[in-house]
Amino acid sequence: MRSDTDLPSTGAVRQVDPIAAAAEQLLAVSAAELDGAVDAVLRQAVLHVGAERGAVFLLGHEQSLALERAWAAPGIPPAGERLDAPWIRAEIQAGRVVALSSPDDLPASAVAERRIARESGIRAALFVPLVCAGHPILGWAGFVTLSRTRPWGQAVIEDARRLTTLLAAALLRLRAERERDEQVRLQALALEVSSGFMDLPSERVMEGVVLALRLTAGVLEADRASAWLLEEGAGTRRLASWPAGAGLPDHGAREEKPWLGPILERHLREHRPYALRSLDELPPAAEADRLHLRALGAEALAAIPLRAGDRALGWLAFSCGRPHAWPVPALAHALIVGDVVGGAIARARDAEEMRASEVGALASRDLLQSTIDALSAHVAITDAGGTLLAVNAAWRRFAEENGLAMPRHALGASYSAECAAAAANGCAEAAAVNAAIRALAAARGDDFRLEYPCHGAQRPHWFQLRITRFGQGAATRLVFAHEEVTELKQAEERLHALTGQILHVQDSERRRIARELHDGVAQQVFAMSLEVARARGRVQDPEVLRSLEECEALCRTVLQDLRTVSHVLHPPMLDVTGLVPALDWFIRGFAARSGIDVVFRSEGVERLAPETELALFRVVQESLANVQRHSGSPSAQVSLSQGEGEVVLVIRDQGRGIQLGPGSLVGVGVGGMRERIRQLGGTLRIVGGADGTEIRATVPARIP
Repeated sequence: MRSDTDLPSTGAVRQVDPIAAAAEQLLAVSAAELDGAVDAVLRQAVLHVGAERGAVFLLGHEQSLALERAWAAPGIPPAGERLDAPWIRAEIQAGRVVALSSPDDLPASAVAERRIARESGIRAALFVPLVCAGHPILGWAGFVTLSRTRPWGQAVIEDARRLTTLLAAALLRLRAERERDEQVRLQALALEVSSGFMDLPSERVMEGVVLALRLTAGVLEADRASAWLLEEGAGTRRLASWPAGAGLPDHGAREEKPWLGPILERHLREHRPYALRSLDELPPAAEADRLHLRALGAEALAAIPLRAGDRALGWLAFSCGRPHAWPVPALAHALIVGDVVGGAIARARDAEEMRASEVGALASRDLLQSTIDALSAHVAITDAGGTLLAVNAAWRRFAEENGLAMPRHALGASYSAECAAAAANGCAEAAAVNAAIRALAAARGDDFRLEYPCHGAQRPHWFQLRITRFGQGAATRLVFAHEEVTELKQAEERLHALTGQILHVQDSERRRIARELHDGVAQQVFAMSLEVARARGRVQDPEVLRSLEECEALCRTVLQDLRTVSHVLHPPMLDVTGLVPALDWFIRGFAARSGIDVVFRSEGVERLAPETELALFRVVQESLANVQRHSGSPSAQVSLSQGEGEVVLVIRDQGRGIQLGPGSLVGVGVGGMRERIRQLGGTLRIVGGADGTEIRATVPARIP
């Protein structure tokens, strides 16, 4: 769907505000579609400012600049991956826009920038800081032309600044989504590795070690992995490897590294990972180690300590056949995996000395407790019936800080019963969680996710709950991980607030243009028609008289079109007589222009607050425009009713129903309608099917 409002059939075309369209487009998509929406908005920004190529560069470590994304017109070469432009970077970090109508505008000190412009053929450029309220400068958005020099007007610069602010907010949301997904993925690694060792007999502990190597190698993006144990004397012994037959020494083989050995042992004692992006980072003294590792096909190396409490056992080694930048967050979680594997190996070593299975069970429980305590998410583990078996330190801390602490941290209590009690009091989220517990316990699915508020005594909180099932039958365990997403929700609220301001500016601009058309241009056309009529009374030539009559008729048509356009942009009767008469006037005019039979019915609707009347009028305007453009329906019905404390607007048609399922793309019009209704604290529901489309908007009945 598009967002163009209905216009008269004379051919007048409404110019869509690109900033409002960009904001609505970013709001209309889900998190999974946000990346593509940001690319589309960047393309729109490049075209709107009249550039030929646009790029977003983000500041990285040590103030380096890296290309985040780019778009270029056909035939224009792409932007480079890296950019060394110290003068422009300094201007951007100071919060200043850099507008260059030609490279000659650069100061003498901008030597690198002049070289870049000369080598890449840049003729004009505009660089705008990526700024979002409450955050440091992220980088910049650059717009360039290669075919000509050009000035950048103040209006273009201001539009570029507003579009770049939207891009910055969207990129922050995208970064938060990626970081949250990565955090969930990394936490799931520790939980899955720990689960692999639960109830595993000591003689099969090697299966858990291989599973841990495979899972951790996947997170670290390593080609190979192996587990090494310290020997009583010098050197290490290989315990396990992944994948099988990876070209490593045989199981049990001893290995010594003259230079690396002491370094790895120091990191083992200090419980720190050791990582080499490339073996070229090794000093000349480590030449023997470098040759040995390259003979095994390794070019990048990471070593994770294997510990069991204070006992240093060895390390997990991961390698790549190419230079590789090891992700720091993944290395931190790999440390937890090292502790889990080390504890399991130590437990297997000590199993022969254990006389009772109860002791082993306690050790397994301690291992599990230490694992989940290392996670930042609020984690609880229950049996299939929902009885709490364990909670982690973050869970206990949150309960104590918000007055929710219970004896023994509620262990042995029924999580399911608590959800059922909350659901009985009208909590929809608790009902959904309780239903998910029953479904997962019955093996209908493997996980469940839900976002919900949990406002504590100190400040409001938002969480995402993920429930994961492990095991089967009587050994089924449910892991509840509550990840705080408060900052992400706050970023979304700021984006909604910004969009609301843009919609308000858009409506004010429509009102101003409508007033200028009606009071200025229309009056001038009317005066022109009077002059033509006066001239017609003074001529006798039939040809001239016929031409003047045609001019007078054309003036009347233009005058009528101007009045129609001004009223469609902002009907004056909406301010004077209210929503119901304005809708009645608009719908009758729409039916006459489009040929669609539209029936309007209102019931008990009083004058409402101006912002409420304007929002509902725009929803009707956009919905009927979509009926004309997309539905193909010969008829439509609009009903407006006011009940106890709320106003309900319903628009129906009998054409091709809109499809809003997962993965479907909608235009900015739907996003704009949703945002207008959301600003009023209401809801918008759209249902499409074979019988047509129904749009239902419900808002509080605010009386002026």
